[in-house]
Amino acid sequence: MTGAPHDPTRRTATLGAAALLLAGCSSSRMTAAPSTSDAPKPSRSPSPTPSAAGPVQIVPPTGAPSAAWRRVADRAPTVAPQVSVLAGTLSGDSTLRLAHRSGPANPQPLASMVKLFVLVAVAEAVRSGTLRWSGQLTLQATDAAAGSGSLIARPAGSRVTVQEAARLMMQVSDNTATDLLIRTLGQDALAKAVASTGNAHPDRLKPLITIREDMWLEWSSDPAAVAARRSWPGASTARRTELLKPATAPGSPVPAATGPGVVPRWQSGLGYFATPEDIARAHITLHRLAQVRGLEPLHTIRQVPDTGIRFPAPWRNTAFKGGTVVGVQTGSWYAESPAGDQVLVVMAASSGSVVPSAFNALAQSAADKLAR
Repeated sequence: MTGAPHDPTRRTATLGAAALLLAGCSSSRMTAAPSTSDAPKPSRSPSPTPSAAGPVQIVPPTGAPSAAWRRVADRAPTVAPQVSVLAGTLSGDSTLRLAHRSGPANPQPLASMVKLFVLVAVAEAVRSGTLRWSGQLTLQATDAAAGSGSLIARPAGSRVTVQEAARLMMQVSDNTATDLLIRTLGQDALAKAVASTGNAHPDRLKPLITIREDMWLEWSSDPAAVAARRSWPGASTARRTELLKPATAPGSPVPAATGPGVVPRWQSGLGYFATPEDIARAHITLHRLAQVRGLEPLHTIRQVPDTGIRFPAPWRNTAFKGGTVVGVQTGSWYAESPAGDQVLVVMAASSGSVVPSAFNALAQSAADKLAR
């Protein structure tokens, strides 16, 4: 999920609860320097777009739910007050037939699951030639974001390839790598990437703020942050961008989720939002992109070591992204199987805490049922 073991040498070791925080985006832009490394290069010949196979159609379940799926639905409220579960199998690569759908249908908080959309933007930039997997990015001080990942331990001026930043973002949910990539891509590219997945609620990810900005907005006692929290709900995209500027101003400190009166908890209405259907489409888009010549690294970038569940026996080449912050836990899985590629999304939100073991047990039950 978003949490990762702390390196004791990291300069954020004192941030405590910040280790479970999520990721986001900034609006400035940086061009990746060319490299002569032998890492995969983007194709220069025309290649299919993710939508070449047509937009993803999601077909709801038919008939009465089985007893096993009813047990999944009955178990969900014991995990958190708000729990959405989506489970389905692809027919071809354009129709997702749902075996189960329960819980809220409106956009739910994502935590670090938002990084799926950042990866789509990276892949599209590589395909277009704007970035190369082997291109070198330079860390800036304002890319530093507390929480999961180790890239924050590297000093400003350090270089990291696009592929390594993407791998860290997905496999250890590295927050600094995420912010570096989002700054590199810029808001226009991120918005196009979100739209390319068929997301039905793209305005909920505009602007797609960085983790650093999100931590500052949700927990900072800085008067500017307090004012931004008050203004945020009704603010336009442009106004929100202005409100966030103090978070990444030159010399601004890395926001911490600890301090007098600070509760490192999801603040209702703030953060990143999408529906389980939006997340399922993002996974399918990434799977399609991974078939494009030059984008093969997506296969390994998406294979995450710790996915919270034991893979059902039929699942192969599983991709995962989840997220955790106090009050929110999310998980999403994409797997190849003999029955067809399968997608599972579980999203939980609470004004209190979500117990990881209960969340994972629910996800495990749903995965086992889907894979049968």
